[in-house]
Amino acid sequence: MNGDLLQGFYLALAPTSILATALGALHGLICGMMPGLTTSAGIIILFPVTFILEPTTAVALLLGVFAGGMTGGSFAAILINIPGSPSASATTMDGFPLTQKGEAGRALGVSIVSSFTGGLFSFFCLLLIAPQLTKVALQFRAADLFGLVFFGMSVISAFAAKSLVKGLLSTFLGLMIVTVGMDPLVGTARFTFGDVNMLAGIHFIPALVGLFAIPEIVANLAEGNIRSVASRFGRVFPSWADIKKIRLPVAIGSMVGTFVGILPGAGGAVTYTFVKNSKPDGYTVAWNSTSILTTTNIGNVPWDYTALDHIGRVHFQPLTVAVNAKSKWKTVKDFVADCKKKPNTLKIGHAGTGSTTHLTAVIFTDMTGCKAILVPLGVKRRNAALLSGEVDAMGAPLTGAIRLAKANKFRIITHITGKRNPAIPDVPTMKEMGHDIDFDHFRGLSVPKGTPAAVKAKLVAAMTKSANSAAFKKLAKTKGFTIDPSGPEEFGKMLAKRDKIVADIMKATGVYKSKVKK
Repeated sequence: MNGDLLQGFYLALAPTSILATALGALHGLICGMMPGLTTSAGIIILFPVTFILEPTTAVALLLGVFAGGMTGGSFAAILINIPGSPSASATTMDGFPLTQKGEAGRALGVSIVSSFTGGLFSFFCLLLIAPQLTKVALQFRAADLFGLVFFGMSVISAFAAKSLVKGLLSTFLGLMIVTVGMDPLVGTARFTFGDVNMLAGIHFIPALVGLFAIPEIVANLAEGNIRSVASRFGRVFPSWADIKKIRLPVAIGSMVGTFVGILPGAGGAVTYTFVKNSKPDGYTVAWNSTSILTTTNIGNVPWDYTALDHIGRVHFQPLTVAVNAKSKWKTVKDFVADCKKKPNTLKIGHAGTGSTTHLTAVIFTDMTGCKAILVPLGVKRRNAALLSGEVDAMGAPLTGAIRLAKANKFRIITHITGKRNPAIPDVPTMKEMGHDIDFDHFRGLSVPKGTPAAVKAKLVAAMTKSANSAAFKKLAKTKGFTIDPSGPEEFGKMLAKRDKIVADIMKATGVYKSKVKK
């Protein structure tokens, strides 16, 4: 490990890395302090440049943009009372009043010193205790994470306004805003009112303008004049008295930020770890999916699917490749032909690196010889990105694409499952085109290792009965998945076969990080 650290420092301190970091930080600072751009936009703007750079230099450039953007977000919050990033929202409460008093420089200086100190502290923590913190964080169960989030929202509600009721109402409004868009679990549209532009949710910039900029304009109009701000900027570097005052808040913020930042957002990893560590009595059951293979092979947990007992598969659905219905590509052959004419030009979106839809895109491009740019978008933004033309195609499970396909917004051109699906009978499979692949997105049940055989038998019977119920069959017809309950033995064989496929694909793409020897 020490050798790796020394090599890392050597690469980071190379002149090209330092120059790339400085240029990236300057670019990020400008983007971060402009509410219309944000850090994410700054990274996207420079992302094409990374294709012509060495990997180390490219990473240094993007890290510089991120660091500069996060710092720049506080500049806008302090100077014009409009945060340039979500994390800078709290800075408006103390920063802008100082600007109005002519002490903008002092506010900026304190912000920069605090950001630098917190970042440096987090860096050394990451360097020294990240493995240990990760182990602790992975022990967080669903109830623990819920409690942590609930505690955070309670604190915000209590301190966000003079009235507790106002704080609670504001928190509730925030929760309502973030639920708008595509449900990441079942692909159902929430609070979109039939508007496809809302599928990706309410973006930060419109929310920022609506919550901060418009109230400022309305307040000025109501007062009938423009409120003046003191023109004196003041000294930027904090005085020794200021540094003594902020020592304790910066120390607390650094420690809290480091701990919260290490908590996993690993989704399935948290669920599977919870089930693995639970008592094998039949009362803890995981509703698993292909993620039980992707999560373990990408290294989110230090074990593989064999660490659990498996009850059986409930259903499966095709993993599709879809294009915009308005595009010129009517068939998969049209898309592949265009892709081969213009290599590394067309973009295929997916939910994220190592996800099932990422594997779908990799399988599709490898087997067809289509050299495309694979873009991680997240589940909520994936559909909106295809509708807006941000990407040319996307990998998605059928349940995530069928509703928009039926609305003539998407065109599903193929899928990598072996047989045609009754919900999309006219869509050809990759196997029909001569490619030896049969890969789908399954759902099944798993229990802790060591669950008694009698208990597992009862769960198999209950699973089969539920899967064959009229209500579940109706849901399957609507969503497009195929009900196919199988027992532990058959499901176990399928998992072993699929695990090898997932591992091979991840090894080929360089994201395989399984901690289990195979």
